[in-house]
Amino acid sequence: MANNEAILREVYRRFSAGDAEYLYTTLSDNVVWSSSGNRDIIPFAGEWRGVSGVREFLTTSRRDWDVQKHEPLEFFSAGNDTRFAVRVAIEAVNLQTKGRVRLEKVDLVTMEGGKVTSYSEIFDSALTERAVGVGPFERPMEL
Repeated sequence: MANNEAILREVYRRFSAGDAEYLYTTLSDNVVWSSSGNRDIIPFAGEWRGVSGVREFLTTSRRDWDVQKHEPLEFFSAGNDTRFAVRVAIEAVNLQTKGRVRLEKVDLVTMEGGKVTSYSEIFDSALTERAVGVGPFERPMEL
């Protein structure tokens, strides 16, 4: 059996190439999946559970966003082949506002026996909120 890190690297390689189906084969039945942000503004934010929850997460995010780049930049391991951090570059365009977001995020992944048991993506959600036209906007300072 391949080790968890090799499986995880393959998940990112395939997902970045547009193959989300492979991801589903590597999820535990009880996976806990979470994404940064306020769900009232970013519909894919929050916690999702199980393979069906992850499918719903991806369907929800892809309904509103054209992800043009999803590139893993670095993989970090806790040394026990179960806990990982992955730095990822993202570029996406909101399909309604045409707002563009470019950011780096960190994914925290826990795996057991070749299956993802937890996933949490952490990023500056204010950048995403701005791309949908919500949130703080830069204004000239008043003196």
